[in-house]
Amino acid sequence: MRGYFIASQQSPYFETDMFRQVLYFVQSNPRRTNIKEVKNTLRISIDQVNSINEAVELLSELAEPAHV
Repeated sequence: MRGYFIASQQSPYFETDMFRQVLYFVQSNPRRTNIKEVKNTLRISIDQVNSINEAVELLSELAEPAHV
């Protein structure tokens, strides 16, 4: 599964708790996730997502507050 972040690097989103949660998830799952910048856009890829149900479950996990 791939996700794309807002293109503006100056966006306030990158200072939110939600973005910190995404970074925490990536750090906690290094074999399964990858985050990189391609053509000035930040992208996240998450392996082993084989169905829409898995994707929804994973995104729900990401939306829950974490202990960051």
